Amino acid sequence: MTTTKRITNILTVAVAAMAIMGLWADGTANAAPAATLTSEGKNGEPHNGPLIVAASGDLLETVGSVAAEGGSGDSTRQNTSTLFDGSINTGIANGAQTAANAGGYWGNNHFVEFDLDTTTNTLGYDISLIQIIQCGDKFRAGINVDILVRQVGGSYTSLINPADAGTGSNVNMYAITNDSGPLIASGIDGVRFNFTNTAAGTISGWTVYRELDVVGIPTGGTLPRGTVIFIQ
Repeated sequence: MTTTKRITNILTVAVAAMAIMGLWADGTANAAPAATLTSEGKNGEPHNGPLIVAASGDLLETVGSVAAEGGSGDSTRQNTSTLFDGSINTGIANGAQTAANAGGYWGNNHFVEFDLDTTTNTLGYDISLIQIIQCGDKFRAGINVDILVRQVGGSYTSLINPADAGTGSNVNMYAITNDSGPLIASGIDGVRFNFTNTAAGTISGWTVYRELDVVGIPTGGTLPRGTVIFIQ
């Protein structure tokens, strides 16, 4: 089943109001990012919710590119391209980089960094949601990642580093939002994820990430009336 979230001019009005008040005029400094953990049993391959769904058409899919990455817990199954394809793989069997078990096998000192294309949108992007979705086995259950953002012309700074958490054999997701407004960062042209071993299961080590979503719009832009963002 496909869940559709309609975001019309409500977000546009809220963003404009915040800009007028200067609440995020200095970019991320006044943001109040919050991490919400959700966990549910596997439902199909790929996973079909209902609580955890991947964003389709987010910034990583549409204007993002892998700028750099380092390290892997299992290079035979590592397939970074599956981390921003709008689909949540759930397989854990040993083997090659197949659709079912491919993902990001990341732990201590591993990272992936995305550039957001600013050729057209020179001011960068306003980010309203980041999702980190994990699904491993009962031994490697957690999400343990520091999320960093980079403003246009700037360098990376940490946005939030949620507590290591997750339930074994489930699909787990951290959703990063702003608990005091619609945006968690403004004027962004890069997003980086720094991983650390998870201790949420019975093994302290790397774990299997299945989807990274960064949802937003061009800085200074507006969502046309009736814009539809698909979460599927």
